[in-house]
Amino acid sequence: MKDELDYSIHRVGNSMKKKKYDEDDGWKKIKKRTLDRPKFRMPRTWINSAACLAVVLGGILFIHEKLKQERTVVLVQNETSRQADTARVELILANGKSVDLRNVNHLHEEELGIDIVRDSTNDQLTFRTREEASDEIRYNRLMVPKGSDFTFRLPDGSLVTINSESVLSFPVQFPTDSRVVYLEGEAYFEVAKDVERPFTVCVEGVNVTALGTEFNISSVGGDGEVFTTLVNGSVRVKNEQGKECILQPSQQAVCRRGDEEIGVQEVNTALYTSWKDGYYMFDKQPLEKIMETLARWYDVKVFFADPQVAGIRFSGRVKRYEAIYSVLEMIRLTNDVAFEIDGQNVTVSYKEKRK
Repeated sequence: MKDELDYSIHRVGNSMKKKKYDEDDGWKKIKKRTLDRPKFRMPRTWINSAACLAVVLGGILFIHEKLKQERTVVLVQNETSRQADTARVELILANGKSVDLRNVNHLHEEELGIDIVRDSTNDQLTFRTREEASDEIRYNRLMVPKGSDFTFRLPDGSLVTINSESVLSFPVQFPTDSRVVYLEGEAYFEVAKDVERPFTVCVEGVNVTALGTEFNISSVGGDGEVFTTLVNGSVRVKNEQGKECILQPSQQAVCRRGDEEIGVQEVNTALYTSWKDGYYMFDKQPLEKIMETLARWYDVKVFFADPQVAGIRFSGRVKRYEAIYSVLEMIRLTNDVAFEIDGQNVTVSYKEKRK
């Protein structure tokens, strides 16, 4: 049991922000509550009642949205975390050398004058440079595959969490007057403040500039949409047509390819940033969009046997590090949809008997 507790506390996955735990104290409390109690045989009816109570108290809410009614399904997901993904998180250095960051504890690259060091406390990699800031810019390229995410500290001290199927290009050394990185996909930025060098993220022709702030940028799906969601501070968003806007916390800018104007809206930031904390949150989102998100994370292909089922809307929160079977089971319990999993293929359809 202690091994299982340790595993739960120290789940491999450096993208999530870690909390400090007192393992010995935690184990003592668990032992006191379980192993040290007098043993007795619980009647089966008690067991069933306890199971129902656990579902109510410890479950994760998932709501199926209907036109005239809402039905709530509550259940407990499997508490065993998804096994750490072995996919290669690759860093292509400016000199062409390829590095598998999953296996790096300390890398010294003399030619570029850099070190990559793992922080054993937070299980995060930090990129350090020994060169003086210069005007010559050479870029590294960090690639995160499907089924993975990755947290990395840039040479200026900014922390970036890169989502699955995303690429971040950043300089070996930032120049003296700016900090510019290039993103493909999605990432969450916690920018180190430096008033002399604004921090800019370039993605799909959109430039997002900040001095010191936290924000999420997403351009997944390949449909030319860029969503910038501000958590703290302020950022300036500039689209391809040169239009600009300044975001305040809890605001989101939506830039669409070909549109001159930038849409700005108030949002619940957790819906767009919870992925970095180990959850996916949905609010009346079509099943088609939900399955697109799950497909990128679990590296599966999704097929809809009936186009109408793709439009059913759901709200709720699911654990990101659970097996896909657990997540799909939550949706299936709405009694409207069914899933067939064949290897890496998932087929979605209506149940044969539906109301």
